[in-house]
Amino acid sequence: MLNCVSNGGGEFTSPPEANFLYRNEESANAWLLVRLIGTVSNRSAIGAKVRVRATIRGQELGQLREISGGSGWSSQNNLRVDFGLGDATNVDLLRIEWPSGIVQEFRDLAARQILTVTEPLRLLPQ
Repeated sequence: MLNCVSNGGGEFTSPPEANFLYRNEESANAWLLVRLIGTVSNRSAIGAKVRVRATIRGQELGQLREISGGSGWSSQNNLRVDFGLGDATNVDLLRIEWPSGIVQEFRDLAARQILTVTEPLRLLPQ
């Protein structure tokens, strides 16, 4: 389903190392891929925390992912977050904690989808 390119050092090491290409073969397991677009926070949503709760193998489990720009030498993290859901048919709760402090929650979402969420504008008191 997803292809991932990993830099094994390239031309900047001595001796130069090869880059690697990994292919993730699709499985029967459920998943959810979330893409965030910041409006009040930075557009890439770097610093946002994304949490999901789902019932997997009969047990309610939670997962957390944080959007970050990169880690390590000459690398860039995927700005989308991916959750493995095993045999879950839906996500009980998706919670997004934006860097601005805005919190969004979505309930009972279908699994096996790519979801794009835009940060709502903050309403100012009058």
